[in-house]
Amino acid sequence: MVVQLRDDLQSLQVIVPGLYPSWRKNQLEVIEQVHDSLKQHIAIQAPTGFGKSASAAGSLIAAGDRGIILTLTKQLGDQYYRDFFPIGLKTVKGRGNFQCALVREKTADVAPCVAGMKCSFKRGGCDYYDQKREAVESSLVSMNIKYFLYEANYGGEFTGIKSLFIDEAHKLEDSVKDFIEVRFSKARFREEGQPLPTVLTFESLSAWVDNTIGTIEAELEQVLMELEEDPHNDILTIRGIRLSAAKNALDKFELVDSTWVIDEDDYAIILKPVWVGKYLDQVLYRHAEKTIFMSATLPRSVLESLNIIDYDYINLPSSFDSKSRPVIWVPAANLARSAKNPMLELRKLTSAIDAAADKFSDKKGIIHTVNYRISEYILENSRHKDRIVTHKNAQEREQVLNLFKKSDKPLILVSPSFTDGIDLPYDECRWQCIAKIPYDNLGDKQVKARANADPQWYATSAIVTLIQAYGRIMRADDDHGVTYIFDSSLMYLINNWRVIFDQVSWFLDALLILQNNTLVPFNEFIVSPQFSNSRK
Repeated sequence: MVVQLRDDLQSLQVIVPGLYPSWRKNQLEVIEQVHDSLKQHIAIQAPTGFGKSASAAGSLIAAGDRGIILTLTKQLGDQYYRDFFPIGLKTVKGRGNFQCALVREKTADVAPCVAGMKCSFKRGGCDYYDQKREAVESSLVSMNIKYFLYEANYGGEFTGIKSLFIDEAHKLEDSVKDFIEVRFSKARFREEGQPLPTVLTFESLSAWVDNTIGTIEAELEQVLMELEEDPHNDILTIRGIRLSAAKNALDKFELVDSTWVIDEDDYAIILKPVWVGKYLDQVLYRHAEKTIFMSATLPRSVLESLNIIDYDYINLPSSFDSKSRPVIWVPAANLARSAKNPMLELRKLTSAIDAAADKFSDKKGIIHTVNYRISEYILENSRHKDRIVTHKNAQEREQVLNLFKKSDKPLILVSPSFTDGIDLPYDECRWQCIAKIPYDNLGDKQVKARANADPQWYATSAIVTLIQAYGRIMRADDDHGVTYIFDSSLMYLINNWRVIFDQVSWFLDALLILQNNTLVPFNEFIVSPQFSNSRK
């Protein structure tokens, strides 16, 4: 069977010879393990350089039936399509990428059908539904995880599949959390004469939902009848879309129980589950016979949070020489909330960053700051502010990243939000600094509730994000890059959660500690009391 399987997989090399002239180390062995596994769940921790996308495509080809690759970012989805469309991979893009066939001046995401109106173009002639139909009929498909969750659970067309391959699986819980959270728009329900209760409890919201859903359903039914007569009416279309969204939120409330966190902002009441894993069978796992999880950072504690108990675990070493990818811990600043003099610590941090920038005066670098407050301080106080590019919000993020990647100047990208999902190979970035251990924000009610109940989850999230940030540079065997960590609490995190770090051992293999002006390998480092007691 092994020989036959390997023969079958040669199609990947024959059809895409420029990209994949030969299999990399361990790729075929992993594909065979996935193919032969009798488990419903398989987890693969594969560091950068392993070739996860080719392994995913190969695994689905080996399965010999309908398979879907799920990605969490547009960039990775585009990469899969670019690399594998020659072997028949289909992809599905969201409605906003297509023109409405019925109302040509609209895009499909604001078309009458989004409100629920029946449209004959769904059967043919609508570019959005035509590409979706091709994907439904294909045996090899890639799509965004958020799109899959919606379509599999509400559309019902991307279910009953043989193999589901989830890339970047370390972020899966966040995607599912966003999908199942319930958001009630204050303005929408107030306009419908159904204002949300002023006292927010599970019981008060349950009663409100029971009293409200009939009104929303009746209003939506009336709007859809009117849209059938006048599909070009913009006011009706917008009202229908908003009513449909309101109904969906009310329907999702059936998932909510008294353990959920109730949050509020100026625009909405938001209900979030403390535990996401308990809902994964219902919204994800039931749609496939076999689910394969892959990431560079997939310790077992991540799998526990995904409610995966019985699974095959494949943990691969890094193929990159640790000398080409050193991560250097310089305990320069205490950035804990409890720091006695926060401004002094920020000055010490900025001084350490400037020293690194001095060393790489002709090379591009990136500073991972965790939050905008630290970004702004560095921008205002660094000696290298003339080299710095940054963004003030998420909307500017992609524009600034593209500017940084294309520039031949030794720019420094300062950002709280590039810890994963981007590649900065070779001269696009030769050095980086991780200013602060990236703990989740305890100001978020959901994060605080989860951290109090499960400290391992809180630590795991920080460790995974830290190591993901480390992996943004040094992307190939012949690449190289230096990473600095300046947060003095790193060794506290390692000492308390060594069992997690040991599962991602290729990070520790490259870790060097600056001690008495000497770089000491982690495996030779003796922890002093000042480091063992440093807290976040």
